[in-house]
Amino acid sequence: MQYVSLDNIKNDLIKYFKAQNLYPVIGAGFSAKCVTANGVIPSGDMLKTEMLNQIKEAGADVTSISSLDLKSIAKYYKKLVPRNIRTKYLLENFTNVVLPDYAINFLNINWKYIYTFNIDSSIEENSRFNNIILPNKPGDEDNIKNMNDCIFKVHGDVVDYCKYTDSICYIFDSKEYAQSIKRNLYILNKLNHDFTYNNLIFIGCSLTDELDLLSLSTFDENSSMTSRYFVSDTKPDKFREIDLEEYGITHIILVDNYLDFYHSFYEIFLESEKLQYDELSNFKNMKINFNELSYNSNIKYITLSKSLFNSKDFSINIPSFFIERDMITQKVIPEMDNYNLQFICGGRVSGKTFALISILKIIRNRDVYFFDSRYNINDETVSQLLKTNNSIICFDTTSISKEQVYYIKENIETLYENKLNIVICINRSDKDMIYSINQITDEKKVFLYNLENKLKSTECKSINEKLSKLTIPCFDVKKSLLDNLLIISKTVSAPYKINKNYEIKNVQTMSIFILLAINEKITSQEFVDFGIEREIYDLLRKLSPIIDEDYTSIIERNSLNSSSYKIYANSRYWILSTLGKYASDYTMHKLIINAYYNIISCLINNHSTKYKSIEDYIKYDIINETFFRPDRGNLLLIKSLYDRLNDILSSIPQFHHQRAKCYLWHCDYGDNQQTEINDALRFAKLARHNLELQSNANNIKISISLSHIDFTLALIYAKINHINNYMNITMFKESLPIIKMALSNPYNKDYFYGLIHRKNKNIDDINHLFSYVTTNDLSYLNLSPIEKNLLDEIINIIYQSKQ
Repeated sequence: MQYVSLDNIKNDLIKYFKAQNLYPVIGAGFSAKCVTANGVIPSGDMLKTEMLNQIKEAGADVTSISSLDLKSIAKYYKKLVPRNIRTKYLLENFTNVVLPDYAINFLNINWKYIYTFNIDSSIEENSRFNNIILPNKPGDEDNIKNMNDCIFKVHGDVVDYCKYTDSICYIFDSKEYAQSIKRNLYILNKLNHDFTYNNLIFIGCSLTDELDLLSLSTFDENSSMTSRYFVSDTKPDKFREIDLEEYGITHIILVDNYLDFYHSFYEIFLESEKLQYDELSNFKNMKINFNELSYNSNIKYITLSKSLFNSKDFSINIPSFFIERDMITQKVIPEMDNYNLQFICGGRVSGKTFALISILKIIRNRDVYFFDSRYNINDETVSQLLKTNNSIICFDTTSISKEQVYYIKENIETLYENKLNIVICINRSDKDMIYSINQITDEKKVFLYNLENKLKSTECKSINEKLSKLTIPCFDVKKSLLDNLLIISKTVSAPYKINKNYEIKNVQTMSIFILLAINEKITSQEFVDFGIEREIYDLLRKLSPIIDEDYTSIIERNSLNSSSYKIYANSRYWILSTLGKYASDYTMHKLIINAYYNIISCLINNHSTKYKSIEDYIKYDIINETFFRPDRGNLLLIKSLYDRLNDILSSIPQFHHQRAKCYLWHCDYGDNQQTEINDALRFAKLARHNLELQSNANNIKISISLSHIDFTLALIYAKINHINNYMNITMFKESLPIIKMALSNPYNKDYFYGLIHRKNKNIDDINHLFSYVTTNDLSYLNLSPIEKNLLDEIINIIYQSKQ
């Protein structure tokens, strides 16, 4: 802990203001003794005296408690003094506050948000910070993250407490502090993150006996990366220094008087404003570097695909074996005049990033923005981008959220008017998004392109000619990109050193691998949310550059996510390969399942059981890709995973749908095929029943989800009929209306058509059904006229789809 003056840290403060990673924590001293409409905000000693007086007036002898601290006295105050007297005092002395000009100037600083331990209304009444986030209440994160000027009131709010008799947004006594630590995980985890990964300045805080702060597990070696300033006009004694160190304070700013401090601090902020720059410009018209023709300078692009983008200087590095995919050169770019919004859809390792880079490489007569998948840009940036003119904006997978994609779609006319072209990469597993895109392609402004995970023969020939010159093993045209990359990586010696005997030994490390496989990056806020801070730094030491680190950009942050730091996977397919290896080892299944359970539990604890917050973690297709094995040996793992998750996700209908899909695909490899397919049918029916019961079926998203469940039911019924050799007449007849409804549903039409034309194995049983009913005598089924009509419609739908 250091003693500093404002002059000592002026340059650091300017740097923090520019990076927007300094946040204020405001305590009682900030507003103490300020005038209110009917009184004055009390200091701690004044409040204690007032509480004792009111207890005494209520008829109790206060002699035995007068020496206790404020938190202890507050317990008796709440019990002995009537509510109407307490609320009258609070409203008169904690609301309608008049702050001095120097305090208002401090609040006028361009803070992203503010923390306060105060329950008074001084900040929200004297500044733009009027979006109050309360403790002990579940927050609606979708809305809060888009709110500007938030104030996180860690210890509650006087107005809420006085307004509602059941309010728990009032934290004074020790019991309330202890309870808030359990209830207030939402805000405390955010504060925990900012303690470790951002810089804080404590204004007017006593920092004595703050149980909620002491409960934070951040004061370790990692928190030395940031600064926590404590402002004081007197030098603390040795005992006080020890107390402050317990709260993680790194610097004590000694000031002669607070008035001068506020004035000088505000002047430093004004100086930093003169030096601001447009960070968004870093992502525009990036410099493209072409690599030299040598093995050593190119092999890393096989093993470390993310090296295409250099976040240090915002440049693109193109390897010598780079080729343009035909879909980009023959469709996406030529059709930009026709479509303002284009989507590139492919598997998780299908070359989508390389495809986007082709656009940057080819188009040089327009402004082209590129956002790599290691970024998560905020809503403000999306809105800003839509205001540009005659630009091309390229988003790699996961760089924008689904909600932001929907926002762009809703503003398609803005793209047309501003002559904008937006190209977004999405994963094939995101069926809801794919359907939503297909529904508006008739407008001739939006189009979706499918990027196969295998190279065309001409593409493979072109890349192999270049690889051969570099003495790098060639691609096999019959294998997927992922398979080719894994084969080449095993064949050549990696141009970096990692511990080949590295083992994943604990739940936290396995959680990191899973999170990187699904999201490609992990932010510092997520380090805290998932409790993986120590393991993150251990992995960086042992697995760099497979796993690398970087600072976040201002364009990624919002009121909820103030992450200043992140890690990402340079070689995502190495991560997938490692997880696939563990998935093939039955003895490792318990570790994987425990890690996955830990991830879901943390998501629920921090974000509630809302389906949206866990959607990408429980989808069967995503889990299957995460633990990919060519021999489908991962299905037993995934089945066991869903079984374990049932106790915490059983209330979510979509969970049962995903579980049904798992049982459907696992039954061919299990010991009891009939039992498992019956379980799949039961889970799918349960999912449909509960979703229809719990939700508004008129909601478009719910209708889409129901249609997807119907499609899974159709696949299950087709499987059951195939297993029974079409001899279970009752089951055959029961399946007809379900299969017909699913295949004729417009929400499933394009998806089914795509499966047919890609000859996807998922519809083998539908094809078997078609083949059987069109080549066999069905008289033994004794179908009624209605049932015959249903079967004819099914045959016609399948036939038309095959054309």
